Parts: sequence; C-alpha cells; structure tokens
Amino acid sequence: MLISQRPMPNELPSIQFGTSISLSNRSDSILKAGIVSVFLSDTVFSRFGINIGNSFFLDFSLIALYILLACILFSGYFRIDRRSAILYGASVCFGSISYLFNIGNSSISSLLLLFAVYFPFIITVPNKIPSETLWKWAAEAFSNIALFCAIAGIVQFFAQTVIHDKWLFDFRYLLPDIIRLESGFNTIIPMGTLFKSNGFFIREPSGFSELMAFALVFELALRRRGMRIMTYGLGLLLSYSGSGILIILIAFLFPLNYKSVFRYLFLSGAAGLILWLLGDALNLWFIVDRASEFNSEQSSAYARFIAPFRLLVDTLTTDPWNPFLGHGPGMISRTVLSYGFHDPTYVKLLFEYGACGAIVMIANVAFACTRSTAPVRIKAMFFFTWLIFGGGLLTTGGTTSLMYVFLAIWPLSRPTMQSAEMTGKL
Repeated sequence: MLISQRPMPNELPSIQFGTSISLSNRSDSILKAGIVSVFLSDTVFSRFGINIGNSFFLDFSLIALYILLACILFSGYFRIDRRSAILYGASVCFGSISYLFNIGNSSISSLLLLFAVYFPFIITVPNKIPSETLWKWAAEAFSNIALFCAIAGIVQFFAQTVIHDKWLFDFRYLLPDIIRLESGFNTIIPMGTLFKSNGFFIREPSGFSELMAFALVFELALRRRGMRIMTYGLGLLLSYSGSGILIILIAFLFPLNYKSVFRYLFLSGAAGLILWLLGDALNLWFIVDRASEFNSEQSSAYARFIAPFRLLVDTLTTDPWNPFLGHGPGMISRTVLSYGFHDPTYVKLLFEYGACGAIVMIANVAFACTRSTAPVRIKAMFFFTWLIFGGGLLTTGGTTSLMYVFLAIWPLSRPTMQSAEMTGKL
C-alpha cells in the first residue's frame, strides 16, 4: 500500500511531487516492464506476430498492450475510468448494431478486434501516485529506443551501397513461421537507385518516418538535446516519406496561438537550409517532388487523402441506414471501386460504423487523451495522427499504443508537467 491510512470517501490525500511518498520498487518495476514491452513491440519487434493459422496473425503490439494492462493490475495501480467506460460501452453498442444491420456482409472478427484494441482505454492508474516522474521516465525510455532505431535506419541506408542482400530491408523470411507477421506492407521501396530506409526493424519507411517524427516532437518539447535532434532528423530524411513531415507540421501548429506562425516560419527556414545543404547529396528533392502526387489517382498521396472522400460520397446511400450505422465492420477492405483508396481512421469509422459509431468512438479516444497533462503538442500529435492516417483504427502498433501509454493511462488531477513548450519556448 502506498498510504498507511485508508482515506474516507471524497477525502483523497493530496500528494505533491518531491515528497517522501513514491512508487514502491516492486510496483515501479512492474509498471516500467509493461511500458517497455509496448515500446519494443512497436519498434524492434514490429515485424513479429503469432501465426495462428488460416491467414490469421496476432500482432505482438496487441499482446504487449494487454501485458501492460496485466502489469497495471499486478502493480496495484489499477483504476477504471467510469466516463471512458460509458463511452466504450456506447462504442460497443453502436458497433454491434452496425454489424447486425449489415449481417451477412460485415466481419465479426473486425468488430471483435475493435473491441479488443480500445478496451484498455478505460483503464488508468489512480491519481494518488506521483505519475509525473514515471511519465518522464517513459518518455526517456521511448527516446532511447527511438534513437537505437534511428541509428539502425541510418546505418541501413548507407550500408545498402555495399550489402545487397534482401535481409537488410526485410528480414521476415529469416523468422520462423510461427512468429512471422503477415506480409502486405510496403517494406522495400525504391528511391532512384537506392531504397528508402525503414529503420531496419520497422515495417515500412512511412512507419520509420512517423517514429522519427514522434521522437523529434518529444525531444523538442522536453529535452532539446542537439545530437538526438540531428539523428532523428537524418533518420526522418532517409525514410523519404511525407508521413513524418506531416506529423511535425500538425504538432507544431499547437498550442494554437500567435506563436504558431513563428513556429511555421522557423520550420520553413530550417527546411530550406537543409535542402540547400543536403538536397543534392541525399536527393531530398525527391520528397519535394512528391507534393505533386495529390493530383494523380495512381499515387499514394491521392489514395490516402483524396480518394477516401470520394469513397464516402460514392457509397453514402447504398442502403438507407448507411449514413447513420455504416456498411458494417470490415467492409472497407472488401469494397472494390475503379480507384484505389486507403482507410484513414475517420473514413473507416464513417464508412463501417456510420455517423453514430464514429462520433462515440472518436469521443472515446479524444476524452482518454485529455486525462494526461502532457504538453498539448504531444496530445495533438498522437490524436490527429491516429485520426487522419491510414490503417490506424485496428492497428495497435505505433500511434494507438503510444497514445495509450503517454496520454490515456495517466490521471488528470496532478501538477502540470514542465516542458520547453509550456515555458514559452518555441
């Protein structure tokens, strides 16, 4: 027990950071182990999974998320947030109704996976523990793992000039079948005569780009160590993916105030300087040229950000209940049209669960994100990445699990964390 005398109802003890009350060594270690398991499953072990058979794979990141829940339970810091539980129950209700209205076409496995992925969001740690210290420890642990992946990705990119074996970019075929995650990812993507870096461990260059962007935002908001910033930045550039750049643009928009303009001017100046110094040496103009892809129906950018709107308009009234209850769980992956499209979270929710299901699901995640007093830039980064990027709704690896670890798990009533952002810098 952390407190020797059980408080009476409505008389929770007030604990200030820096007092003698702290996490016990045992509870501290258990909780940290669960958090690290999530970080490793999202990065170093992102290509691993459990092959159950019949083309069904269980992602390690989902397993790690429930390992973290078990660690929270056994550490003694287990609490159910009633408001999140109500929103989660509403999500279960509307998801089930959507499935029943579209029974025969929709997927029960997709519905159950949705329930499994977002059940942890109702679990928090109690507000009587000094969680700011643990949050900062988690941020540093994440930064260290991201740094390891950044170095691996940089070495990978330059090593391809002398090592031409497939394993340098995709080592999945070296893994036993039982722990090999399914294929279907764009793991090896050419960029001229070379290949984009995927961080060696990460599934795709875009995923590596997102990880580097997350690490950069954390570093700029909390510590600002020059060598780490340069390392993350180089890893981001060598992924040749626009995903990380978009994440940084979203993050630096917050907090919304007059300084947002100056932050964007700073980013523009930094981008121009990098292009001037390294544009030709690293072929960075390849990234700039990708801006024109939004006008091409055959491009990834069009499929991610333009085609989803066409999908919603073209299929809005296939059945009278579709605008409200959707086409049913899993149906977006079974829909075939004359153009290619991706499945950003908000589109997948609207298409499969309708306006009713989308509203309660987004509200559930948005409310869970408010429980933390992490810098608003980090909150916005995770939430909007989850909302607008493709494949994020049913994928625990990356944004969803990190959003839980850094935002949803922490109680609201505790002193605000200090950061460069909150002290008025940048």
